[in-house]
Amino acid sequence: MGSLPVKLQVNAVVVDPRNPKNVFAAGIAGVFRSNDAGLNWESSNKGLANARVIALALNPNSPDTLFAATAEGAIFRSDDGAQTWQSIPTIAPK
Repeated sequence: MGSLPVKLQVNAVVVDPRNPKNVFAAGIAGVFRSNDAGLNWESSNKGLANARVIALALNPNSPDTLFAATAEGAIFRSDDGAQTWQSIPTIAPK
């Protein structure tokens, strides 16, 4: 564990409603997670094809499920608290 990258542009922060010590931050360097209320951070990008994350959401009914959207329009889902990510197929507008 370490700190967030110094020049990280943070686009979103979400907090686990079950345990506020679990915090997730997303930005141009991907997703980072903290288990100690933001004192230490670790990169959590396994499975993210593009780390430029512009939005992050947590399912309040199932806080281990998170969604990340990238600058290129891709959407990813994690069902294990942001440890791994899977791409969600999207439909391009016509």
